[in-house]
Amino acid sequence: MTVEPLLKTVKLFPNKHSIGSLELDWSDGTKKTLTYPWLRDHCMCASCYHPQTLQRLVDTFNIPLDIKPFATEIDADSNALVIFWASTDGEEQHRSHYTSEFLRSGTLAPYFRSPPVPRLWGSEIVECLPEISYAEVVSGGHAAMLRLVRSIFEHGFAFVRGVPQSSQDTEALLRRIGHVRHTIYGGFWEFTPNLAQNDTAYTTLELHAHTDGTYFEDPPGLECFHLLEHRGVGGRTRLVDGFKVAQDLQHNFPDEFKFLCETPIPFHYIDQKLGHYYYQKRTVFGVDENGVCNRISFNNDDRARLDLSADQSARFYAALRALQTSLRDPRHEFLFQLEPGTTVIVNNWRVLHGRTSFTGHRKMVGCYISMEDVKSRWFHEADSARDGKQPSSST
Repeated sequence: MTVEPLLKTVKLFPNKHSIGSLELDWSDGTKKTLTYPWLRDHCMCASCYHPQTLQRLVDTFNIPLDIKPFATEIDADSNALVIFWASTDGEEQHRSHYTSEFLRSGTLAPYFRSPPVPRLWGSEIVECLPEISYAEVVSGGHAAMLRLVRSIFEHGFAFVRGVPQSSQDTEALLRRIGHVRHTIYGGFWEFTPNLAQNDTAYTTLELHAHTDGTYFEDPPGLECFHLLEHRGVGGRTRLVDGFKVAQDLQHNFPDEFKFLCETPIPFHYIDQKLGHYYYQKRTVFGVDENGVCNRISFNNDDRARLDLSADQSARFYAALRALQTSLRDPRHEFLFQLEPGTTVIVNNWRVLHGRTSFTGHRKMVGCYISMEDVKSRWFHEADSARDGKQPSSST
């Protein structure tokens, strides 16, 4: 069990530019400085924050910028900071109580715990696959659902084994993670190679590694598949860790990687018969404040007409060649045969998917789930497992 470090001292600083602050010291050597307006704005008492909806009730715009406490103390029994605020126009003296955990994290701890750090992989992932049984997931235990969602964030995909071979059971399983997202392809979809949708996924053709929804404003967060039938040969599924590819390019082709991070590329989807015209420009890679890749969005088949200068065009095709070389490197590709009874759940913002060509009849079911719903499931399961709450049976 982790023991929260103790708050030791609090030092007040005079107002700078009319805004004052205080510094907190903890027993483990941690120090943190917080401004008075921030502290008053984040008072968690029932009159400032609704205890059920967790929405702010205090009127931030009525907090004076030069607000300051007239007294502070450390409550050793609850390991918390207590501030007594001086009277302001329209408000009596006010008492605020801040737990050590809240002050250290700066968020609504423990509700929003950061998802696991991604673990990059290549073809060697076959030796230790992220998988869980259907029976474990539907048993309702937080530990099982936490394992599943953790795998989705750590590895970018997960297998659920032993799923009943029906659309209904597959959909019920996936709804435990989040709401089924409706798009032009429907909600929970079922497809065969019949070109029912104007997309090569509805054929028997090979599909190179790609992400879905590059032409949407908000690409799907998860893509989930369950192969129910296949009377034929071929159709092996391929997965590629886009973050691993980004790392490879960043190290070996830094100029090309920079180009793909900074230059928006156009993507489209057109179905003239149904009147669907989708168009979006986006960079292939997204990076965080440290330059580490946190999103990939790429489908060469869905690229729209390029409108670049000759110099930009030359840089684009050089970058595209480097990207495709890395994507198709056997060391980066995990190739496997999907079988009835196994559902694969893929993080579409990270892992690219595809397939080899196949023959015969094949029936696949699945759906999209938005990324915010996946994160919500992670926050819920992490919070519930921490507090020992009873599991919820579905989303």
